[in-house]
Amino acid sequence: MITTDHCRDYIICRCSVHAVRLDTDVQPHVYASVGMVKAVTGGYKVQYHEHGPDHPPLELDFTPPFKRVSMIAELEKQLNVKFPSPTTLHTEETRQFLDKLCIQHNVECSSPRTSARLLDKVCQLCMLNPE
Repeated sequence: MITTDHCRDYIICRCSVHAVRLDTDVQPHVYASVGMVKAVTGGYKVQYHEHGPDHPPLELDFTPPFKRVSMIAELEKQLNVKFPSPTTLHTEETRQFLDKLCIQHNVECSSPRTSARLLDKVCQLCMLNPE
């Protein structure tokens, strides 16, 4: 059982790499994570008690293969908005767009409210509250 006393970032091995080739660079990390879940739990599904043991758990499913999702397209679909071009993520205009989106959806993001941090928070919103 994973509880709120555990940090999800340390439970699951994360791979943050710029300009990766999906099949050769990321795939080994994906299968390492899947193998770790299988070795520890005996299966591919994990019960995660996000709000403590007194609340119903979320079921995290690590069953491969994973669906590939275009991040911006999926965010546009789930939030019913049109994002600025991904090539403009570094601009102040895009930062303001993401800032307004976080405010509109009551997403907390502490300072500094950079485009990268705001986008991360919006992604968390959609991952934790999918359609």
